[in-house]
Formats: sequence, C-alpha cells, structure tokens
Amino acid sequence: MLKSFLNTLVLFLVIAITQQKVFAVETSALSSPQWQWQLGATAIYQQLREEKLHKLRNHGPVILSEAVLNRRSSSNKQSLKFHLPIGVLIDRYGFPVISFQYGFEAKGFWPMEKQTSVGYLLQANARYRYFPEWDDAHLYWLSDYSFGPALLHRIQQYPGLSLQAGMALFSWVSVSPQHRLSKFDNILTLSGFFKVPQQNLKFKHLGEFQNLQFNLNYQPAKHPRQHMHYEMRLIRLLEALQYVEVWHGLGWRYAF
Repeated sequence: MLKSFLNTLVLFLVIAITQQKVFAVETSALSSPQWQWQLGATAIYQQLREEKLHKLRNHGPVILSEAVLNRRSSSNKQSLKFHLPIGVLIDRYGFPVISFQYGFEAKGFWPMEKQTSVGYLLQANARYRYFPEWDDAHLYWLSDYSFGPALLHRIQQYPGLSLQAGMALFSWVSVSPQHRLSKFDNILTLSGFFKVPQQNLKFKHLGEFQNLQFNLNYQPAKHPRQHMHYEMRLIRLLEALQYVEVWHGLGWRYAF
C-alpha cells in the first residue's frame, strides 16, 4: 500500500503541475495555486456482508479519521486524502466483527460552467474484517485500486453548499479466498498485513466491482476554515459469494 500511495502521490503531482488552464471561473482572481491542509473525522453507520464466511448482515458505528491536501488554482481544484476508518459491527446473533481500513483518494475537477465541474477519482484502499468468533481464519480482506469519473456541483441558491459524486469504472481487486486458514500466510505479521492483501490482483469493470460515493458538503461563510459533510458510499463485489458494504456518515474538517 505504501507503493500505491507513492504512485498516487506522483500521479497527483504530475497532473497538478502539467495541467493547463481551460476555463476562467469564480477562482480567476487567484494569481498562483493555493495549497491547504484539512484534518477531520466522520461518524459513520456501516453495514457489510461477507458471503465468503456467511450471509449475515453486520452493522454498527465506525469512526473515520482523515487528512486532506487541497490544491486550488484559477482553472481547477484537486485533492489528495488519506483516511482510516475503524469500528466494531455486530450481526443479528450479537457476534462482533472488527472493521478497519486504510486508503488514499485523489480527485481533480475542471469547470464546465460556473457551478459545475467534472474530473477524475483515483482510489487505493485496503479493507479488513476480523471475525473473532467464527472460524480459524478470522481475518478477511478486500483491496482495490480504482479509477473513474467525478462530478462537483455548487448549489447557487445556497452559498457554501455543494454536491460531489464519483464512481469506479475500472478497478484492480484482491479478495481473500473462501476457505482461508491463517496458518497458510503471514497476514498476522506486520509485513504480511500490508503485503498479502495486495496479491492476486484481478481486473474488474463496473459490472463486476462497484465503488460509488456521494458527498453533500457545507462551508459556512462566517467560518470558512470549517467544512461539514454528509457522506454515502457503496462498495459491492459481484461474484457468486458477494461482498457488500454501505456507509452513511456525518463529518467535520478544519482547514489550516
């Protein structure tokens, strides 16, 4: 995942440096690009179903911590985000599953008109589910490297309010095997934790792997350093034994 982060960072910087001005919009007064850090957290209600183990639905609270680097110029807006969600979910019998992830996300937007911009969404994620009560393997994963389009729309009637949406068109995905015994790999070691979930990556298109996200963002005019948002995500692996994950979250970030 460190290698994927470096690749994502390099791609983000290359796009940021080599892009050319396409439209002059409300940011046209910027004489040079502006960089900004944001730190924040999101409270999430998560639901997931890991059919490689059982078909029960797990649900519960998750806390997501994130750091965001934004770049804004007269012609585009780009961001690079690291996020770390951790939570404990339960099934209908009360058995727990520990859900934790880490990932990186790069976005870029170019204006098509005054209120609407289009761009790209580039993601690298590793998702882990630990089932301490169920079998000898306990730890399952799903990792993906995804690329697709993104949309940003500012709501003119409500200053400070904007919508963002994105989806993965093409992905490279690694999933744990159905009958996995932890003694067969070293995932429970520090090196294995990062290395094993990146093995056996397979290409998936939108009809096989779905990674969709929707954000409603609000930036108060009197407190421009504060950002509040609602976030919804759907992750779905369409195989005989599916993986489905849904997020609903409310978050806050502060800009430095």
